[in-house]
Amino acid sequence: MSPRPTAARLRKLYSEAYFESPDPACGYPVYRSDRAAVRDKAERLLPAVERHGRKGRLLDLGCAYGFIMEVARERGWEVAGIEPAEAVAASAASRLGAPVATDLFSAGLPAESFDAVLVWDVIEHLPDPRRALDEVARVLRPGGVLSVVTPDIGSLAARLLGRRWEEMRKMPEHIYFFDRASLSRLLRSAGFEPVEWGTVGKRMSLQETLSRLAPAAPWLWGTALVLARALGLHRLVAYFDPRWKLAVVARLTKPAGEAAGS
Repeated sequence: MSPRPTAARLRKLYSEAYFESPDPACGYPVYRSDRAAVRDKAERLLPAVERHGRKGRLLDLGCAYGFIMEVARERGWEVAGIEPAEAVAASAASRLGAPVATDLFSAGLPAESFDAVLVWDVIEHLPDPRRALDEVARVLRPGGVLSVVTPDIGSLAARLLGRRWEEMRKMPEHIYFFDRASLSRLLRSAGFEPVEWGTVGKRMSLQETLSRLAPAAPWLWGTALVLARALGLHRLVAYFDPRWKLAVVARLTKPAGEAAGS
């Protein structure tokens, strides 16, 4: 993204209001109402993390209200989170009884203190992704696992839709976009080796699905939404994966200090 948002603008953006945003191009309309969908995503993605690492301590970077941490704890993980929106971080910490800090770099996390770190729908928001991954490498134990989910700029949808692509319209929150090749280079530069790739979608109503598709072809998806409402089908819920979000699991292969100096 150019010009880059200032640090002050980003601090203002990621407040409690971000999770109840009236702006369809920024934040979430009502994040708490998405609890079931977020939990479903966690159930789909955590098995890959567990296949490539050991269960132990897990850090969720950008944990919001802690819905992913809920699922991880139910699966046997000890959980902690990072969430920049102070009120939201406090809510997650209070509800889960788990440590939730507001900043990765000032949290004072001990080196080699986690077995897995989740960076889901977060890395595209970070002003300095490489610095963040260096810190993740520092707090992961040797052989620890990193899981990243991010929009895929190389996906068919991104290439066909261009600026009309949903993820491209989310400014100023999306600062970087990656495809599989560029994300691989970034991960390897920080000492991580990708071990499993996939995509992930979302469990949502037909109304939400069609509403999110509408800007790409308003006449088509708008008409479909009107028809769905008329037939009473708009509340039907299903899992929808347009294959435009990368999901990668990577293993830490270098000590944090060595990775940072590569």
